[in-house]
Amino acid sequence: MPTYILQKDMPNLSKGSELIKADNGWYYVDRDNFGMYFSLFNKVVENNTEWFKLKEESVKVLDIINDGYTATFVKKHHLKVTLNRFIPSTQLQKVKEAIEKVLNNKTE
Repeated sequence: MPTYILQKDMPNLSKGSELIKADNGWYYVDRDNFGMYFSLFNKVVENNTEWFKLKEESVKVLDIINDGYTATFVKKHHLKVTLNRFIPSTQLQKVKEAIEKVLNNKTE
């Protein structure tokens, strides 16, 4: 679910607070400055870029399933990759790191 970062202090929330989108479409914080649950309507959060900035989350490969003929790279969403050869288990970590590097636009 999308997360927004509060850019300015509010009476009940501090700058930097993370608002997480719930299934009902509202954004919430479990505990505000007064220890209370706090929520905002999605249009308030999504349409006020001066107050809320979308948190950029990097892509993380959670698992690589190597069955001998296909390798499936699993992250938040499925991406199935069919290869012309088997990937040795000793190379799987390097493959994972390379995918994350490319998808997160990190060049070194």
